[in-house]
Amino acid sequence: DQRRRDAPARTSDGSLLAGKHLLVLEDRLVNQTVVQRQLKKLGITCTAAGNGVVGLGKLEGNERFDAILCDCSMPEMNGYEFTRTLRQREHDRGDGARLPVIAMTANAFREDMDKCFEAGMDDFISKPVTLDRLATVLSKWLGRKSDVVDHLSLPDGRENGGEEAIDLTVLRDLLGADDRGTTIEILTEFAAAARESWNEIEANAAGIDGASLSNLAHGAKG
Repeated sequence: DQRRRDAPARTSDGSLLAGKHLLVLEDRLVNQTVVQRQLKKLGITCTAAGNGVVGLGKLEGNERFDAILCDCSMPEMNGYEFTRTLRQREHDRGDGARLPVIAMTANAFREDMDKCFEAGMDDFISKPVTLDRLATVLSKWLGRKSDVVDHLSLPDGRENGGEEAIDLTVLRDLLGADDRGTTIEILTEFAAAARESWNEIEANAAGIDGASLSNLAHGAKG
């Protein structure tokens, strides 16, 4: 029933993540929606920020966070710059406090992971992030045990071999439930975001440099 679907998930070390509060840095609204729904399933509240500049401002406010989920590619200030700035501020304070920063990115190559760790991030999750994988990684950093999983959480390598345009099992893995209302909401947001990304790429393809076009394409992929 609905109460069972919305109950906080129990992590692999037997503890509950309920009551934790996270900062989520993600510029894509559809991705924000997915992460917020996932965290709600785990009993976690969150505050979203669309880039690193806004994220740093949130950290200076009255809210207190237990960890940060951080996309790597964002406008104005990306995840790498955000994390380097955060680590410098923590160092300057000199109190030894350090917020866990968990990268979330569509890129999953070794050089991407190395770049995350060099910037000062603590862990790495490649998209799409399933609910089970998110719960496992968060339990590692916020639960009672520090050795729940190996340091990295990589994709399971499963591929959809069917002909359908939408693999609904992916959404069920992301959200942890077969909730028609949530599925429709996520797909509606995705369709609008994908259309906007394609129009932007098409309009600028002939007149911008390769790096800028690559950033647009990466945003669409994310």
